[in-house]
Amino acid sequence: MSEGESLRAICADLKDFGCPAASTFCGRVIDDKAFAERYARARDLQYEAWACLIREQSAKCRLGDIVTAKGDGTVETKTVDSVDRSKLEVDSLKWLLAKLHPKRYGDKLAVGGADDLGPVQLSWKSRESNSTTRPETKA
Repeated sequence: MSEGESLRAICADLKDFGCPAASTFCGRVIDDKAFAERYARARDLQYEAWACLIREQSAKCRLGDIVTAKGDGTVETKTVDSVDRSKLEVDSLKWLLAKLHPKRYGDKLAVGGADDLGPVQLSWKSRESNSTTRPETKA
C-alpha cells in the first residue's frame, strides 16, 4: 500500500498466500486499534506515493497512435503524445487526494477576501433610524 497500490488490489494479489478479502481486512481495522494505527500509517504512505505518481505522470511522455479511417477506405495513423490520457490520470489522483486527505491535499479556501484586503465587515441599517450599526461580538 505504501507504494500506491489499493487495498483491494493487494488482497487480490496475495489471495493465494492466505490474504483475506478487503472486506475482512476492513473488519479487522475496525476491531483492532493497533492494527488500525498501522493501516492509517500505510494509507498516509499511499497518499505520498500518489503525490509522487502525479509528478511522474506529469513529466512522462506517453506515445500513442491515433487511427483515422478515411472516406476512401484508407487508414491514417499518427503517433502523438497522449496528453489527454495523462491529464485524466493526474486529475483523478488529485481528486482522490483532495477527498481522502483534504487537510494536506485539498483546496485552500480564503474566507474574508483576498490577502491584500481586510476581513469582510458586516453592517446593516436600522429601520427606525438611518444610522448604520454593527453586530455585537461576544468576548
